[in-house]
Amino acid sequence: MSKIIIFEAEILNLIIMKKIFFLLLLVLYASVLFAQPKSKRQEGNKIIEVYDVVGVRGKLVDRAGNHIISEKKGRIVSYDEYNGAIVFQATDNKIYRYENYEYEYFQYDKEFVKKIRVLKPRKENKFGLSVGASPFSLFVPFDIKNNTNDYFAENSGDMGAMGIGLDVVAGRYINKNHFVGLAGQYIFLSFIDAFNIGAKYQYLYSPNKNVSFYFPVAMKYNKMNCDFKFSVLDSVAYIGENQFEQKYYKDVTGYFDFNSAELNIGQGISFAMKNEKSISVEVMFMKYFILSNKISGFEKKPDIDFNINGVEVSVLVNF
Repeated sequence: MSKIIIFEAEILNLIIMKKIFFLLLLVLYASVLFAQPKSKRQEGNKIIEVYDVVGVRGKLVDRAGNHIISEKKGRIVSYDEYNGAIVFQATDNKIYRYENYEYEYFQYDKEFVKKIRVLKPRKENKFGLSVGASPFSLFVPFDIKNNTNDYFAENSGDMGAMGIGLDVVAGRYINKNHFVGLAGQYIFLSFIDAFNIGAKYQYLYSPNKNVSFYFPVAMKYNKMNCDFKFSVLDSVAYIGENQFEQKYYKDVTGYFDFNSAELNIGQGISFAMKNEKSISVEVMFMKYFILSNKISGFEKKPDIDFNINGVEVSVLVNF
């Protein structure tokens, strides 16, 4: 008899455990089901999700006295046509009941469109060619060392130059982060004649983004010819009984021929385009280390120290 009772108790426990397990599966299924949109599809670079919505009236009102509407997304579980009550499961899996005076509207199967961010490809382990233009500005402070008898009106000063350079860069992308190549620039639309050529390296910080900053640096040989006006001694007059010395100066154009090592360092931003192309904008600070210079146009050959610096903004199209 006792064995029969134990057997019946075990059967009862098994039935209870099955019911509990079924309820747990039902709850889990419901949570997964209602946490997701009713349907989801992709069209091109868009994802379209479908939800039921309810426009719930809030407690706040606008200036016109109308309730501010908050649209809830989820699934309408049931709608009572008699009294207008809606049982609604929101995307947070919570069940809500709205009476007809608590909502403004409801809609089945409303579509919501999300745009997919399309990652545009960048070159990797491939040859690259860039062309562009660079407006620039040069700052040329100078110091005259051998200004004997005040031949020059000023012992120091500064000059400047502006223009636009035509840029060509060719090299190879190493992985997606690194680029190594040769860079050349010819200056036009300026009163100076110049060109430079040398090595360029750049490091792309985030190659897996369509817009990414990068670090460029270049070391080049620079050849520059230019002319600047200086005030030089023209004549000396002695005035009065005390023979006061009065010096008169005139403007003379000096011609300068520089050979320099040019260091460029700065910051750039790259915009990825289709077919592994991109557009870059970079700001470069330039420092010139003068290797030699020739000066002509003066009666007395001056010994002038130049400290040439500059800044340029480049716009490059990368193929």
